[in-house]
Amino acid sequence: MNAYKVLFLSDYFSTWDMGGASRVLLEQMRGLAGLKDAKVEFELVSGYPGLAADENLQFPWHRLRYKSVGYLPGLAALLRRRFLAFRPDLVHIHQPLVGALALGVLPCGFPRLYHFHSFWGAEKALHAEAQPGLESWACRVKARLEHAVLARMPRAVALSEYSRELLRARFPKMDVRVIPGSIHSVEWHLPASGAEKESPAFRFIAVRRLEPRMGLDALLQAVADVQGAMPPTLTLVGTGRMEPALRAQADEPALRGRVHFAGRVEHHELLRLLAAHDCMVVPSRALEGFGMAVIESFAAGLPVLATGVGGLREFARHAEVFHMMEDASPENIAAGLRWAALNFSPRAHLAERARKIAGEFYDTAKTTRQLHDLYQEILAERNS
Repeated sequence: MNAYKVLFLSDYFSTWDMGGASRVLLEQMRGLAGLKDAKVEFELVSGYPGLAADENLQFPWHRLRYKSVGYLPGLAALLRRRFLAFRPDLVHIHQPLVGALALGVLPCGFPRLYHFHSFWGAEKALHAEAQPGLESWACRVKARLEHAVLARMPRAVALSEYSRELLRARFPKMDVRVIPGSIHSVEWHLPASGAEKESPAFRFIAVRRLEPRMGLDALLQAVADVQGAMPPTLTLVGTGRMEPALRAQADEPALRGRVHFAGRVEHHELLRLLAAHDCMVVPSRALEGFGMAVIESFAAGLPVLATGVGGLREFARHAEVFHMMEDASPENIAAGLRWAALNFSPRAHLAERARKIAGEFYDTAKTTRQLHDLYQEILAERNS
């Protein structure tokens, strides 16, 4: 069946305020649009940040402002309208809240596929630790809702073996396939005229949301602990709740002048920044189902230093361009920074290998084929 329709559903999606889930979903849509031997129509129904003028998506997208007044009943009504008008052959659900709404709209037994990024309840519980005002009962309610939704999903896609095992531990009968996150790797190749390094000091870069689970405060402490005649520098790309605290930390004497905050940047500016650095750091504390920043770095020719959290451990098979730290303690990160400065320099001889890994394992053309084959399997079962 080389002609079919997919309705994508997500609690939240954005083309500018992008977390890992939005990036995974965007690449899936771009990949399906580029298939040469199949005609795939698709639409997206989701919440979004609410700044419509800043969004740039070339595909049919039906959206409501996330958590606006009447968001849930409005999203349910929108989902039902699009389901009846578009008449999809299957629905691909990316998050649990919209998944619960879909189960109330879809006919019994309608083909559905769940895309597992991480456990929603676990994420909210982690946020509650860092945000005391978030009630624990709300976390429990969200965890129970998520469990009820997943219990009614016969199939799921996970981004890593780690994520698959998490799902199968709770839902042993669920058919879980692993399709990693992906990128159009050629779009991440650094320009030949990329920016030159401004100093001979080893330069680290971290492209992350500035949130507690990302381990960036521990990273700054580690950078402060690594001294010497020419101590390393760090650039943080991204925004988030921790930015004021991180800026205050970066103003301490041991870090003053060594940490640069780039904020949110466009793709071309990110490429320029990557060209001027030696190594990507991913110092996550928890809840890494995959690691989009890792494959983007590989495609840009950068080696990666990361904690061994969740799905990040699976990149250890690319040891030539990936070095793993056990956890996000400042001591472990400092040791990793020293190791990287010695072993990931000069970068030129590593860049070709990193780009080859990105193209061979994580290019969207490869993962789209896997997804298309899974869709074909689901639809064949429906028609049998």
